[in-house]
Amino acid sequence: MRRILLLLTVGCGASSPNVDASGDTSPSDSAIPDASSVDSANDARVDGGTERCIGSTDGALLLPGDDNGVFDPSVAFDPRTSRLWMSYSSVDGAAGEGRISTWLAFSEDGGDTWCGAQRINAAEDVPDASLPTPLAGSDSFWSHEVSSLAFDPQAPEGQRWRLVWHRYLHADDGDAATDDRRFEYGWIAQRTAPTPEALYEAAESKLFAAAGYRADLAFNNSVIGEPEVFVDALNPALSMCLVMTEPAMVAESEGLLYMAACGSRSGVRIVSLRLNAGAWSFIGEQLRPEDAQAINAALTGFNAADLHRHGDQTRLLISPVMGGLYRGCILYNVVDGVVSGAPIEATRPHTDGTIQSGVCAFDPALRAGMIFGETHFGEPQFRLFATGIIPGG
Repeated sequence: MRRILLLLTVGCGASSPNVDASGDTSPSDSAIPDASSVDSANDARVDGGTERCIGSTDGALLLPGDDNGVFDPSVAFDPRTSRLWMSYSSVDGAAGEGRISTWLAFSEDGGDTWCGAQRINAAEDVPDASLPTPLAGSDSFWSHEVSSLAFDPQAPEGQRWRLVWHRYLHADDGDAATDDRRFEYGWIAQRTAPTPEALYEAAESKLFAAAGYRADLAFNNSVIGEPEVFVDALNPALSMCLVMTEPAMVAESEGLLYMAACGSRSGVRIVSLRLNAGAWSFIGEQLRPEDAQAINAALTGFNAADLHRHGDQTRLLISPVMGGLYRGCILYNVVDGVVSGAPIEATRPHTDGTIQSGVCAFDPALRAGMIFGETHFGEPQFRLFATGIIPGG
């Protein structure tokens, strides 16, 4: 019987937090070209002819995107074409305030170069007449971030490729004390298609929503339609779930394993769900805050998960959190949807001179090794690096 597992990280926001922009520029800033030096106007998918391919400089992935850089990578291998595909976020504006879009790119050399990059989910303005009443008069737009991409060979032919991400409303009310990212007007969106290329034309739908979504059902349901699943209604233990973000996926022989963030007022936790015979069920809580504190007493939890297969084993790359910011990446084994045992290793420690470092992504087909994100004081703030690291050896 085919099973689908879902891991949820319980947190309080997306991967681009408001940050303190004060401090010295990292010594490595001078070696990183400004995002404008890359062809950031390359928004059109190239279906034939010569496709523009971009390599790296000192490990920095100079991917097309917006002026403040790229972040949130997710990588999946296409066995039909032997291409690696990567989805990632592109940031136009300051951390926590900018417009965020999702891009797709592919590699035919194990991640040394990336080709054909273009937007698949573009940040878009929301006219005032379309806004919910409490936000009338706000400068508003939809952002699309923290995507996850997966190939599922057991899915129906037309749904074997799946892209999921956090779509939410950003509304500037003029009050600097409020977070303009209105996650209650948001959900985990998805596209499914038979090939990665077909994802561009695939219809967007809603996969998961949570309790915060219910505060304005009329407005939320007016955009795309109703969600497939309300996670807060699945089990009393999930009733605290207010928003969904930070999804991750990987195909297993038993089905497709998901990880996502479930925001609550009680901090950051990890919980598991399973889809079995078309029905969702709650498995249990994983990686409590005390698990992070056992590693370092100053840590408050985990976030920014990525899942991949290591032979027959599912593994989790996840960032410990301190002060709301990522502090490197840690590797765990996952058995039947449960994080198993102590960390295997710290695959990447926090990098000095950066605001935050983390959001790691890996696939065994990545010859260039694990991809690692950093947020810097200089511009662009958001950067991705090919590390050469193979998690767990």
